[in-house]
Amino acid sequence: MKRKLKIDLMSLIISVVFMAIAYFVKDEIIEIIFWSLAFIIGGRSKAVEGVKKTIEEKSLNVEFLMILSALAAFFIGNYQEGSVLIFIFALSGVLEEYVLNKSSDALESLMKLIPETAIKIQDDREMIVNINDLIISDIVLVKVGQQVPADGIIVKGSTVIDESMITGEYMPVAKEINSTVLSGTINQASAIYVKVSSSAKDSSMQKIIDFIQKAQSEQTKTEIGIEKFEKYYVYVILIAAVLMMFLPPFFKIWDFNTSFYKGIVLLVVASPCALVASVSPVMLSTMSRATKEGVLIKGANAIQKLSNVKTIFFDKTGTITAGYPNVISIDLYAPNKDQILSYIYHIEKQSNHPLAKSIVAYLEDKILIKNMELKTIEQKGRGMASVIDNQEYFVGKTNFNDIRIKEQQEKGYTTSEITLNDALIGIISFSDKIRENVGSTIKKMQGIYIETIMLTGDNQFNANSIAKNIGIDRVIANCLPEDKVKEIRKAKTNGMVAMIGDGINDGPSLTVADVGIAMGSGSDVALETADIVLMNNNIEKIPEIIKLSKKAKSIYTQNIIFSITVIIALIFMNIFGIVKLPLGVVFHEGSTILVILNGLRMLSIKKQ
Repeated sequence: MKRKLKIDLMSLIISVVFMAIAYFVKDEIIEIIFWSLAFIIGGRSKAVEGVKKTIEEKSLNVEFLMILSALAAFFIGNYQEGSVLIFIFALSGVLEEYVLNKSSDALESLMKLIPETAIKIQDDREMIVNINDLIISDIVLVKVGQQVPADGIIVKGSTVIDESMITGEYMPVAKEINSTVLSGTINQASAIYVKVSSSAKDSSMQKIIDFIQKAQSEQTKTEIGIEKFEKYYVYVILIAAVLMMFLPPFFKIWDFNTSFYKGIVLLVVASPCALVASVSPVMLSTMSRATKEGVLIKGANAIQKLSNVKTIFFDKTGTITAGYPNVISIDLYAPNKDQILSYIYHIEKQSNHPLAKSIVAYLEDKILIKNMELKTIEQKGRGMASVIDNQEYFVGKTNFNDIRIKEQQEKGYTTSEITLNDALIGIISFSDKIRENVGSTIKKMQGIYIETIMLTGDNQFNANSIAKNIGIDRVIANCLPEDKVKEIRKAKTNGMVAMIGDGINDGPSLTVADVGIAMGSGSDVALETADIVLMNNNIEKIPEIIKLSKKAKSIYTQNIIFSITVIIALIFMNIFGIVKLPLGVVFHEGSTILVILNGLRMLSIKKQ
């Protein structure tokens, strides 16, 4: 429990004790003293908060209004009501603080996972260094039971790594030479040597922490609207209370004592405490709940938008499929096949594209590799080209309407074509495994009336084959990054749109969509532009999070309607003399506590 929450809770307990003493003592002076002590101790924290906020924002706020109401109750001799009012108001503050603490628990847990030091290997010696002093390409030793100090690649040894703090999956993952390991994960089996691939500030763990910190500070449009309303509403209530105190006696509607009393009751019952607390606890609780499920939500706005999504676009490679294309075959229709394969190897070695990496891996043990210097040109979204001995070779996507290409595509394979001086001389066929549970995920989303569309740069045959397997509503194939953006913008005219992707080429689409969702294994660009990150790459979490966002919307809508209804009802009851100050205090502050408790339900809500 945080220090501030402990102090506030202790103040409330002391306040309750003093109120109990005041209630049972018979001496009037002692009774007033204890009611006053209960008032001061119980309201100290909220009073300080209200004054600071008033000075910083140079405007009155709900805290100021409640302190003024309690002081006014004391002024007319209603010591008990004033103390109870400030106690319940402080109690609602403690509950809000509890929500904030719960939402930051996940963040603090992650921060504790980052080790402060690392064992660096230098000149065959072990050195203990601060992780901030590590640079890319340093070699670090990670012993059994230790946390990996930085993102990197294993260069020596093999082990099993606990990645549950990153992915939410509790099954340890086997790692060997050339496997990637992430900072904060725990080495469980044997010592490994890791080559650092990113600095501490750019590590995967630090990015998650930055992500959550940004999320907790973001507000929805509803919250911003309520805050703006609060600023003006406070002044309206103050003016209305003053008018109620002095105008009715002037027109001989009520006597001065009755008018003054009703004015003070108005200050209490019309304060928008419950309304102000309607949204924030719900959103913070929702983000905290999602984090436990291995889903990072960048901010409350993403939750609000996700609850209204009508269409979801899926990138194919790395999202619907595992993203690890394997070469099935390379068919060549030209002489000198070994030489052409060598050219292809060296051309593709210049590219970081997944298909290029797959070609290089496939050819490494099938050809005699010789050193070759050549210049290549990467044609964005299409492939790689190079001029060798005055002949232009190209490997990538073409517009050939060739029966041999169609035959491979009809089998469900992705293809890259090999051309020599714009003539087709070969076809490379790839296959990519569909992720588990994609079909059931699509079905669940269709069950909540969300249209599902696959966007892919792949050919129509292969896209249709995958779409048939998973039951997706619609397919748009042969898309370049700019085509994906165009399709998303078109869909946005009919309602909220989400996009799920993982690669650098998905960055523009994730940005344009109302809600961008990135796979946790995706590129830095995808992770930075996304609103939501699936840390364990479990696409099955998407319908769960959508249902969670809809539940959050339902709860904060309930809170807003309930709090406004209570305020209006109490104002009219005060005018007609039905509600007195004690009852007004209980109803008003009770409604604030109820909306906060209603928001806390998101922490324990069962999976949908």
